[in-house]
Amino acid sequence: QLRGAADEEDRERLAASCRAINDALQLSGLPGPVRLPASTVPDAALVAHLLSILLQERTEGEEESSEGAAATKKLLFDLNVARSTQGQLRERLQKREEECKRFEQQLSEREEKHKRERVKLAGERDA
Repeated sequence: QLRGAADEEDRERLAASCRAINDALQLSGLPGPVRLPASTVPDAALVAHLLSILLQERTEGEEESSEGAAATKKLLFDLNVARSTQGQLRERLQKREEECKRFEQQLSEREEKHKRERVKLAGERDA
């Protein structure tokens, strides 16, 4: 009696699974409907064919995922290189800006010195 109840539950699960599979097959445009248990060679061949298609799609999806992961890894590497380069360029820019400020200060000091010498020479000439 317990075995009979279990068999009935299995049949109900199988029927529900078949309905869900067939609905999905119809929506995705794959061949169907699936009949389980597959009691004829064409039914069994259809189930095997669908499993083959699904496994192939899964393999292709894994390959695409692997390619995507490799592309993401390369992109992250390139991004890190760009950030490093950006940091180096910022440092060089900061050094150049400091150097320009020093040159501007030196120029200002020399212009001031030159102005004082001109005033001094003008004063000596007028005297």
